[in-house]
Amino acid sequence: MLEEVKEAIYVFFIDIMHQIKKRIYYFYDMHIVHCNLKPYNILVSIIELKIINKIILHAIVSIIDFRMSKIYVERNPRATKNNYIYNSSKYMAPKALKNRF
Repeated sequence: MLEEVKEAIYVFFIDIMHQIKKRIYYFYDMHIVHCNLKPYNILVSIIELKIINKIILHAIVSIIDFRMSKIYVERNPRATKNNYIYNSSKYMAPKALKNRF
């Protein structure tokens, strides 16, 4: 029984990670770069579904805070280099910290 619960928890968290990945790919397809993606900007709503006397948890992921996002409309977009850090450096990619986009 305990192993089944652990497996269900892993599947639940894998589903959350998969939804985050799908949202990021959607933004990429729409030519939007979030620029400030961190745990505080990811909302997870948990819904309890009751199906045949069994409670199933389902998560819905939302990504918020697009104040620093960039929309690329050029044919070959390039990131601009600057000497300022506009978002949380704790969550930035190493390449972004080195200004090597």
